[in-house]
Amino acid sequence: MKIIRWSVCGAVVAVCVIGGLASLQAFLTGTTADYIARLDASPLPILALVLTAASIALALIPDRTSTEGTEAES
Repeated sequence: MKIIRWSVCGAVVAVCVIGGLASLQAFLTGTTADYIARLDASPLPILALVLTAASIALALIPDRTSTEGTEAES
């Protein structure tokens, strides 16, 4: 389960970084309106919805390796 959670986390981070860099590049080149039009026509909103749903679902699934009440005492 940890591998699935980390891969979803990595996908979310990658999408955020790539989107931020693409937005910055569009701003700096002055093509912001064209970038927004292309973004609205792309499947990225669906990808964001899928990643959000996957994150919520994975947050609701308990981790088998962790047990409540048994914390390591120092």
